[in-house]
Amino acid sequence: MERERASGGIGIVGAGIAGLACARLLVEAGLAPTLHEKARRPGGRCSTRREGELRFDHGAQYFTARDPEFVAYAASLRDRGILAPWPGRLVAFGRQGRVELRDEHRRLVARPGMSALPRELARGLDVVSDCRIVALERVGGAWLLRDDEGRDRGRFDQVVLALPADQARELAPPGLREQLETLTMAPTLALMLHLPDGGPQDFEAAFVNDDPVLGWIARDGSKPDRPAPGTWVLHATTAFSTARFAADE
Repeated sequence: MERERASGGIGIVGAGIAGLACARLLVEAGLAPTLHEKARRPGGRCSTRREGELRFDHGAQYFTARDPEFVAYAASLRDRGILAPWPGRLVAFGRQGRVELRDEHRRLVARPGMSALPRELARGLDVVSDCRIVALERVGGAWLLRDDEGRDRGRFDQVVLALPADQARELAPPGLREQLETLTMAPTLALMLHLPDGGPQDFEAAFVNDDPVLGWIARDGSKPDRPAPGTWVLHATTAFSTARFAADE
């Protein structure tokens, strides 16, 4: 059955962390936003990839809390078992060799995968999944959202584009589109590995400096509640990822 079209209110395009956080604040203010997400579930780059019995946090690796309000919110999620600290050895590799790093702020991860955080943020929100919005049109005094199948997905008093700049440009009205032209997005290629023997055990995560290809290494299986200790995620550098992002190889 086709979803009944919304009328009035606020529409949000994109249900990644930014869109979900925006929606939660609007709900706290007494409003009822509707989120539209092109993927099957919310989360964006804060997600967990499943490959059989294996799980990989291939996007966002962890986060830290500094703002007092965010610290309090993160503490409440920890109390409910949704977040947990990711302890362990953080190192850096570079021209000077290996350097042990000390965290000034505790690294936090979601349990049992990073996708648990957006799942919690989306709880109770009006999220329309599998809905790719391709047109934003001004109709009368409202904004009309239209999907890639030509369907009217609702008319809203206001619309929030919680999208990467290159995607937002395709929908934005002219004035905003010109501002977005000044922004660029940098891709990151991710490699997901499973090493049956667990791989190196002398660090949990590493920043790789001065390397043209590799920028980050994480023993993903060392995070709390991960079922496979031998899972690893490697992120390429911005330069390497940008040069090969569109390559068919």
